[in-house]
Amino acid sequence: MFKAGQVASQHRLKIGLLMVLLSLGLLFRCVNLDRKVFWVDEVATALRVAGYTRQEVTAILADGQLHTPAELLAYQRLTPDRSLADTITALQQSPEHAPLYFLLLRLWTQIWGSSVTAIRSFSVVCSLLLVASGYWLSRTLFASIQAASGQADGSQTPIWVSGIMAASMAISPLLIAYAQEARPYSLWLLTLTLSGITLLRALRTNRIADWAFYALALGASLYTSFLSGGVAIGQGFYVLTLEKFCLTQRLHRFALAIVCGLTALLPWLWLIVQRWHLLQDNTTWMRIPIPHFAKIVIWFYSVAILYFDVPVILHPRLIAAAEMTLATGVVAVVINALYVLCRSTPPRIWLFVLSLSLPIPLMLVLLDLSSNGRYSTAPRYLLAFHLGSQLAIAYLLSHRLTEKERSQRHQWHGVAAFLISVSLLSNFVHLETSPRYLKNRNLHNFSITNIINQSPQFSLISESQNTIDLLSLSHSLDQSNRIQILPPDTFDQISNLRSCRFLFNPSDRLKQQIQQDEALQLAELYRPQVLIPTEFALSLWQLCPLNSVTQP
Repeated sequence: MFKAGQVASQHRLKIGLLMVLLSLGLLFRCVNLDRKVFWVDEVATALRVAGYTRQEVTAILADGQLHTPAELLAYQRLTPDRSLADTITALQQSPEHAPLYFLLLRLWTQIWGSSVTAIRSFSVVCSLLLVASGYWLSRTLFASIQAASGQADGSQTPIWVSGIMAASMAISPLLIAYAQEARPYSLWLLTLTLSGITLLRALRTNRIADWAFYALALGASLYTSFLSGGVAIGQGFYVLTLEKFCLTQRLHRFALAIVCGLTALLPWLWLIVQRWHLLQDNTTWMRIPIPHFAKIVIWFYSVAILYFDVPVILHPRLIAAAEMTLATGVVAVVINALYVLCRSTPPRIWLFVLSLSLPIPLMLVLLDLSSNGRYSTAPRYLLAFHLGSQLAIAYLLSHRLTEKERSQRHQWHGVAAFLISVSLLSNFVHLETSPRYLKNRNLHNFSITNIINQSPQFSLISESQNTIDLLSLSHSLDQSNRIQILPPDTFDQISNLRSCRFLFNPSDRLKQQIQQDEALQLAELYRPQVLIPTEFALSLWQLCPLNSVTQP
């Protein structure tokens, strides 16, 4: 009787902890949604949804005239004169991005408006659905464990694995960061989980309707991110292995579903072929070399941020060592989880997780090795790996927390507490700011605009290549400020300067021209510190006629 009461008490404690973590996950996704930097990638999202291209807006604004922040914001809002057809046309100028997210966001903003909160709330909803679908995927995947092992104690029932999965996804700082981002990544993860769920169901029932649902989910995933093709390849290997490389009915229907999903993508693939030069121009950053050691550090960091993500502090060394220790602990848990999963579960389970986790990272690493680029250094491209890692960790904790030896259970309670603690710490640290990896280009916008807003009598001058960054700045600039964007290769409007101005992120060429003009003086006001030499950083300068007052 006492033992039964103790079990019931533990059950209620687990349910209570799960509810608390799910509630915190909702809170972290919604708090300060409109107060974090609306960076250039989100600006690009808003432009396309509103039916504008970056080139079009740059051509309009880079006229040398003074503009208000409101004028820059207007291009990031829906207007009656820009229709859905304009959005589709704008999307065609960025063929590297699959269009589904942007089209859905267009419909969303038509209902809820174009404010920062409204635009980002679509990702919040996708992320909340992702937590639910992660629970569903985990329960579907691990449903056969108890029956296969003959256990009757309920220690590894899929509901507990799935509960841990949902809690893990709810408080993951990585997933929360992308939930507050007006970008496709929360929707992409949602479509990946749905394709996994529908594939597992179709393999179990082998009904045509279930294979049709899988084809639909796969097509949606491909239309959200082309990287889903890597997951589709992994799923193909998974099904081939389960069917022992024999031409069974299941394999035939799977192949038909894959063909249907890819056929749906053919129109956009044709567009990519037709506008390959645009894709190359829009992705030049991927081919910029990066030191191999820095790349390895970024890979390590990209795994750790699933649960531990705080600003990297190099000094004092004690804090840096503590951060490194915690990050190493997270990476060790992830590696151990994948190892235990492969050792303790049937191939149909661990092979599914690996087929989800590994294809995209392997593909990107191979691209980097062949081109000396940085394809694999963007954490957003590794989200499928993180999804698989969370499945493995959910199984690991469910498996270890039911060890027969009490000392072993206490040890793994400590591991679970460690993951919860570092996740909550990371989320509290980023309540009012965004992680560095997410918006490093514009992470210091507020520092720059605070300087500008203190002296609205100084207009802001910049070159046309900075237009997208100025559109990002416009969200935090006072309306009393004025912005002048110079047409390309224009220096005469600066050389005739009569009063002081702020100069935003000048190119080396423009700085050389100014320094050669004896009537002008240039002083740097702000430049953030960078972690690696190749990191991009925006700067603010003050430009004045010689002998004028230089204090803003």
